[in-house]
Amino acid sequence: MRRRITKTIQRQQATIDMNNNKIKTLKRNMDDSETQVSQLQSKLRKAQAELAEAEERADLAESSLSRAAGRNRAPLGESLGRSTFQETLEISRKMMKKKNK
Repeated sequence: MRRRITKTIQRQQATIDMNNNKIKTLKRNMDDSETQVSQLQSKLRKAQAELAEAEERADLAESSLSRAAGRNRAPLGESLGRSTFQETLEISRKMMKKKNK
């Protein structure tokens, strides 16, 4: 009778140890997964910010192009003003400086 109880206790202890090891492994996996999620969220936010900046530059370029097209339709003898390309280039440089600060 005593042997049975001892064996039962040993089996239960082995099961407990095995379950504790599984829990430790699952916790480690969960921590790793949370780290990955955090890194991916950071990359997502960075990509969204870069997209917003690219869209803003595209809008500026588009409006500069529209202004240039309007200037090209001006009658001869009127001043064409500064180059649209130069304006766009200056705006892009300013935005890049802001981004790098």
